[in-house]
Parts: sequence; structure tokens; C-alpha cells
Amino acid sequence: MSPAGATRRRHREEGEPIAPAVGVVAIVGRPNVGKSTLFNRLTGTRRAIVDAFAGLTRDRLYGVVEWGGRRFTVVDTAGLDVPLPRDAAPDIAALTRATREQAQMAITEADVCCFMVDVRDGSRRSMRRSRRPCVAGAAP
Repeated sequence: MSPAGATRRRHREEGEPIAPAVGVVAIVGRPNVGKSTLFNRLTGTRRAIVDAFAGLTRDRLYGVVEWGGRRFTVVDTAGLDVPLPRDAAPDIAALTRATREQAQMAITEADVCCFMVDVRDGSRRSMRRSRRPCVAGAAP
């Protein structure tokens, strides 16, 4: 039984026309707050890697979502504000910077950002700088 007020995704019937995807939603936040899990849930796939180990997502992953009769593109991103250890090897530092750049690119191209936070972390610093409309959601 579904909770009161919950919406159910409607599956497209055979032969029904497919509406074009309009708009881009970037899922952003710190590492391990559930961004990839949300991406998989919205797209109905298991394309995004989900694991308790932080930092597995390195680049942007795109999917198309149909929700409420509308189609839009959703983007899974790597974690924002990933701390870089002082003694990090040059290749690790470069990878961390490149990962941050990928997340920033997703924010820049998005029409809307879904900013996910852990219940222990309420920081919105990176999202404020983007000046994009944000929808905040918290992972359990």
C-alpha cells in the first residue's frame, strides 16, 4: 500500500507518443548523501553506482525521467566540496579537481538543481554561488 499523497509513475502504453524531454535537473550535494540512489529511482534503472564507499561517481551521468506527464533530463553528479588531504599525491589532487569541475558543469547547464544533504550537514554554500533555483531534499 502506498503512503497517503504519494504519486505513482505512469508507464507509457505501447504506441503512445513519447514527449520530448524538457529541462535539466542536476542532483548535487556532498558525497554519500544518496544522489546516485535518487538518480536510479527516478530513471527506473541501476545505471548509477551505489555503494557505502564515498567518491565512486566521478563524472556526470544523464537519464530521462517521466514524472507527472512530463519528461526531463536528470543528471547524477559527483560530490561537491570533496575534501582534499594536504599530502595528496598530484594525480589524486588532479582527479579531485576534475571531479569537482564535472559537478560544477552540471550545475551550470541545469535549469534546476536538486540539492541533497545528509541530515548532519546543512551546508548550502556551493549551491548559493550557482544562483540556480534549488529544491532541497534530505537523505534519511
